[in-house]
Amino acid sequence: MSGFWRFLFEGVNLTLFLYLIHRYLWHRVKGYLDRRVTRMEEEQEEAELELEGVAAELEEARALLTQATSEAAEIVKSAREEGKRILEEIIHQAEEEAENILSSAERRIERMSLEARVELRTFFAEFVFRETERRLKGRLSPKEDRYLFSSFLNRMKEERDVLKAAS
Repeated sequence: MSGFWRFLFEGVNLTLFLYLIHRYLWHRVKGYLDRRVTRMEEEQEEAELELEGVAAELEEARALLTQATSEAAEIVKSAREEGKRILEEIIHQAEEEAENILSSAERRIERMSLEARVELRTFFAEFVFRETERRLKGRLSPKEDRYLFSSFLNRMKEERDVLKAAS
């Protein structure tokens, strides 16, 4: 076969092959390709819808995060304010307690000072009384002696009553 006949034979075979493919297979292949294109378009639409849903969820999550952050900031702020209030309350209570302790100590010091003065007066009075008695022994009458002694006892009772009133 020469080159022309061979070219013609291959051309006819190719044309016949294409005709048979077009006649029997083309509709099936085209249907398969169309279905595939349709399925790919549907999948793309589903992916776009899913992407929109995910974007909406992301925006919702961001909004929740912003809200949670602001709530946390408010909680921290209120906790700090509450802490400051409690601290001020504790300081105030401590100051009141210190004042009470101080005033109690001052009253106790006054009472102890008064007791010491009474004790000192008692001691001094006894000392003076004994010394006077020793020096005046025999110079006073029993009546004068009883008068001095009773006036001393009355003064001591008065001082004791003052001490009780101060307590």
